[in-house]
Amino acid sequence: MRDTINTARTVETVIKIAWKLFKQAGWAPFTVVVLHRIVLVSGLRKYSVCDWILHFSGGLTIAYFLFHLIPYLEPRIGKLSRTARLILTYTSACSIAAFWELAEFVASFSRGTVLQLSISETMVDLANGVFGAAIMISGLILFRADGKREPDRS
Repeated sequence: MRDTINTARTVETVIKIAWKLFKQAGWAPFTVVVLHRIVLVSGLRKYSVCDWILHFSGGLTIAYFLFHLIPYLEPRIGKLSRTARLILTYTSACSIAAFWELAEFVASFSRGTVLQLSISETMVDLANGVFGAAIMISGLILFRADGKREPDRS
């Protein structure tokens, strides 16, 4: 009985934290995924600028989300310096961009769809995701979460 109560409390705590994180930063990548679906369904995919914007925005928003996620993981992974947090955010966002492209390939191959037009289009998508993540990291380096400019250490 005690295990059931502890499990229920744990689930309740996880849901509260997940909702708080979604309101704080999860809305951003969620919005990009919804827009990605709208573009696919509406036929706007044929315009390459939509694809470019979506992959750039994906990298940008997933980096934003990951940066806000890391403090919730610190009880398990340990306290990170700001530099380590930024490096972990960037490398994780780049990994997610690569896995996104892999998922597009698998979906195209298994469903017979045309999500990936060519290898060069795939590489441009990947580069846009990485570039979006780099822009977010640059912004996070220049500005604190409270909007104040980082002090110049030189």
